[in-house]
Amino acid sequence: MSKTIVFSGHSGEQYRFEVLPLRTALKSVAGVYIVTRRTLEDRTFATKGTHQPVMIGRTDDFAALQFTGAQAKTFAIRGAEYICVSAVPDAAERVRIERDLLEAHERNGAFLQHLVAPQPPQSTPGGTTA
Repeated sequence: MSKTIVFSGHSGEQYRFEVLPLRTALKSVAGVYIVTRRTLEDRTFATKGTHQPVMIGRTDDFAALQFTGAQAKTFAIRGAEYICVSAVPDAAERVRIERDLLEAHERNGAFLQHLVAPQPPQSTPGGTTA
């Protein structure tokens, strides 16, 4: 049985995500994701927790999603153990949702985007990109 959580964007729109352990093998579906750290508001009630975003991003294929060593290290330092996923087939809609969530979850005037900046394609010998 999977659990769901709702994150609100800067616009006020709410987005429902499925909550999974970070190391879960994901299906080959496009969508938006949030890597989170679960915290307990009141330790008396172990089921009354909340998820704090550590990284927000989008992907064309959850199954192919890989994090860099630096990102994995940041996750460990920040106690991130979950990935919240929402299937969004339309590419433009994924961009819009990601931006809305990033703007809503600013930290100290800086976006979480520093963890999700897309990597430029790597050039291979002969001038083609990988």
